[in-house]
Formats: sequence, C-alpha cells, structure tokens
Amino acid sequence: LGGQGDGAGTHRVWKRDDFQIFVPTPAEYQGRAYLVRHRGQVVCLDPTTGKTIWKDAFPKSSANYYSSPLIANGNLYVAREDGVVFVANVESGFELVAKNDMQERIIASPIPVANRLLFRGDNHLFCVSD
Repeated sequence: LGGQGDGAGTHRVWKRDDFQIFVPTPAEYQGRAYLVRHRGQVVCLDPTTGKTIWKDAFPKSSANYYSSPLIANGNLYVAREDGVVFVANVESGFELVAKNDMQERIIASPIPVANRLLFRGDNHLFCVSD
C-alpha cells in the first residue's frame, strides 16, 4: 500500500520463484497461506515471510486441480478436474481424510453456504452437509 508505479523495489515484502501456481487462488487459515498447485502439490507458508512451513500432495492423477481450495474447520477442500473432491486436515500438517468421486468434471471452486458446501460440476450442483 502507498506505492506508485512499479512498487516491487520498495513495497514487495517477499518473492518466491521456486514454485508456480497455475490457476487456484491460495487460501488463508489461522495466519497461514495454503497453495494448491495444478498437479495436486500443497504448500503451506507463512504469508509474512514467504517461508515454507510444510509441503505435501494430494494423490497423483492425470487430471489437474483448477478449483481454488477452501478451508473450513481445519479441513482443506479441493476438487480435481476429474470430479474427485479431497479433504485434508491441515490443523497440524497434512492428513488426507476423505476422497469423494462426484462422477463429473469439476473446475469451479467449492463455496460454503449455511453450514454446507456447494460444488458445481459440469451438469449438477452438489450440496454437501453432515
């Protein structure tokens, strides 16, 4: 804030060139940033310093991750292009807790609404709740 023109020299806090995020927007939870790369790698970092806290990955596949991650109640939700939705607990590291095949392509980001999650597939809108 407060910069003009190219503020990279005076207003950039940090820069990382060692990983690229293709489409998904990072998520923030309890002062940490969570990045999901298009092949399913997950990076948790400190947004004030840019330092990596931990790295892990969702199961490998030929399908990409285009949806942005969502974190709710300590769980990271992410949909893979082939329609598989993963849930990983990120409270103290990375622990894969669920895999749900929605049986159709999903590239949209999950949305929280009234204690439910909405996932938009190519042909359906899925509402998930307990």
